[in-house]
Order: sequence, then C-alpha cells, then structure tokens
Amino acid sequence: MKRWTRPRISWLLAAAVLLAAALGCQSQPRQTARADRPLPGGPTPYVHQAPAVRFIQPESTYCPPAAPEVAYQQPPAAAWGTVAGKTVILDAGHGGHDEGASHFGLREKDINLDLAARTAALLRARGCTVVMTRSDDRFVPLSERSAIANRYPNAALVSIHVNAAPNNPGVDGIETFVLSQEYTDRDRSRIAATRFKANGVNAVQGKQALANLAAASRTRCPALAESLQRSLTTRLGEADRGVKYKDLAVLRETYFGPAALVEVGFMTNPRSADRMRTDDWRRRTSEALCEGICSFLQQPM
Repeated sequence: MKRWTRPRISWLLAAAVLLAAALGCQSQPRQTARADRPLPGGPTPYVHQAPAVRFIQPESTYCPPAAPEVAYQQPPAAAWGTVAGKTVILDAGHGGHDEGASHFGLREKDINLDLAARTAALLRARGCTVVMTRSDDRFVPLSERSAIANRYPNAALVSIHVNAAPNNPGVDGIETFVLSQEYTDRDRSRIAATRFKANGVNAVQGKQALANLAAASRTRCPALAESLQRSLTTRLGEADRGVKYKDLAVLRETYFGPAALVEVGFMTNPRSADRMRTDDWRRRTSEALCEGICSFLQQPM
C-alpha cells in the first residue's frame, strides 16, 4: 500500500475545493447576469416575483348621486333668483281711516296690505331687505311714506294700489305710474330745500344736492315701472293699460331711489272683484310683483 505524503494530501484537498466551487457556479447565475434570463446552456433559474398589486384610484371626498329623471316643474317664487343686498320699500296704499276705494264689499286698503305682506315674504326669501311703510291697518301720511323711503339710498319704492272707475264698471286692466315729466327736479329740490334749511343745512347746497340725486334716481323709474307692468300683465293675463306719468306725492317726494305706483286691477269691475276675493289671485299677483321687482333689481345700474 502506497503511503500518501502530506504535500500530496494538501494538493488533493485543494483540488477537491476547486471542484466543489466549480460545480456550485453551474447551479447559480453569475452576479453580472440578469436574474430573469438563464445562462447559456444552464437551467432556467428561479426568480422571486413579488405578488402583483392592483392600483386603486383614491375616491373623492364627495360623489353626488345621479339625479333621477323627473318631469319639469315650475320652481317656487323663492327659487327664481337672488337679490341679496338689495333694499325695497313696499308701500301698501291707504290704511286706517283712509280706506281707499270700496266696492262689492271689498276695501282697497285691505287688499293693498295683503299683497304687500305676501310680496315682502317672497322678496325676503330671495335675500332682499324689505321695508314696509305700514304692516298693519294704520294711517300713514303721504309725506311720511316718502320720508321712510328716503332713509334708504338707492332703494326702490313700489306703492301698491287697486284701481276704481265707478262710472265705467266695464273698464279693467293693469297700469303703472311714474312721476310726471312736467314736475321737474328743480321743483322737487325747491321743496326739499326748505326741509334742509329747517334742519340747519345750507339751503342752496341742499337744493343742488337733491336736484342731482333726484335726477339720477328718476332716470331709473321707467325701467322699474315697465318691469312691474310686464310681469303683472303676463302672469295675470290682464289688459295692459301701459306705463303712465302722473304727479303723485309718494313719487314726487321720493328722492334717493326709483319709485313707481302700480294699480293691479279695477275693483269696480264685477269680474275683477270676484277674482280679488280669492287666495289664488292674491298669490299670483304677489308673485308677479316679486318677479317684476327682482327683474328690475337684477338689471345693471
């Protein structure tokens, strides 16, 4: 038996180590090779793959549901638009001992107040500030009605009345009035100057200031009257008697904003009187007043 020397044993151990290393390299891909591509002549290596992750789009904070298909319905008066920040003076004509016209058991002062209160509620629902010259059955002098309006610059005044023609019961329809052009702003300021002087203000300066303000507000009066007239005649289907000019105290002494007086119908007409008794007519009339006022307020100044 041949004896193995120590150098020979060392050489054999080294050769065994090299052989094991070579066999190991055949079962693993080289570090420089791509992990997903097999080496030439070798088996396809196992590649660890992470589980697929499905990307989910984050939901928005609010997703409104689809609106159901419904038949169109006329929106309520409060949804017609907004007039927030605007001010309107509603003047219910007559009151107290001054009943106005009275026919077929109807009193004008009662109808005027009812229409004014209904219109005020509709305007307030649309964000409008409403000031009423009277909110109950009391007498308010004509000068005080204008004085109330003059406390609110740029506010529109609408005086609500019912017409009468005792000698012609067949006449009917709606008409709206603005201040007569024959009554000049110089005349208006002359009256106002006496009030300025009484309050210790220079009468000449007060007269000129009032003339300027009156002229500026007066230019908007026809537009207010036309808007009211158009809305009332359209929604109520009544005869259009037009916008007219007249020297009326509540129009003459309202200086700081446009003013118009509307006659919503003739209570001396039997057919109209019957309608005026109904809640339906009063509701539709107040809606027409509201619409006419708001259409004017939404116009550019």
